[in-house]
Amino acid sequence: MSTATRRSLPWILITVAAAFVMFRSILKASRQPETVVSVSHHPKPERFRRASIECTAANCGQLVDRLPIVIFTDFNCAFCMQAEPVFEEFLTRRFKKGEVHWRYLASAVSQDAATIALCNENRADVFDLRSDLFNSVRGRRDLPKWVQSLKEDKCTASKATVDDLNKDRRDFSALEIPGVPAILVGKTLIVGVPTQRLLDSAYTADMESRSALPPAR
Repeated sequence: MSTATRRSLPWILITVAAAFVMFRSILKASRQPETVVSVSHHPKPERFRRASIECTAANCGQLVDRLPIVIFTDFNCAFCMQAEPVFEEFLTRRFKKGEVHWRYLASAVSQDAATIALCNENRADVFDLRSDLFNSVRGRRDLPKWVQSLKEDKCTASKATVDDLNKDRRDFSALEIPGVPAILVGKTLIVGVPTQRLLDSAYTADMESRSALPPAR
């Protein structure tokens, strides 16, 4: 082996090692799901009154069956659109025992859709409405005629509605949630597209913790 070859050998080995590490990183990344689901016990529920109803000695008995469920979404978010049928199935099964709060992170593209949803979230066909809004915003299409008619009501033109959407953004920022879709089931925060099993586990855990609290006197 020549002197020149011996001198270049360490650099060759370093190059091969670096290429191997890079290949492993690329391979690992390619195996990751499109959206990573993270679960945590949220440390700051007190910053958002609507996001968590604390159980006190005075109202514990009343709130055991009123688990707060908060969903942060953006109608221009692809993962939010994927999560929508999962949320629909979960809420359809649990709605009678849950208090659902829809929260909207309205961008310039989804502002109209968020305004319409906020003003009509108690409709019997709320999921059909939300589906149309997702399809319209994500497809960059005009809102359906029946949705357009909803824009004409007083709520969508109200300053209070705009203030509510702005507050949703501020509350989302204060809670330091890393992204959407995000669902807060009691105090369990799930970010990403969840499964029914994961939502049910969070629901059961929170209900059991509430049931274990001492009864109100």
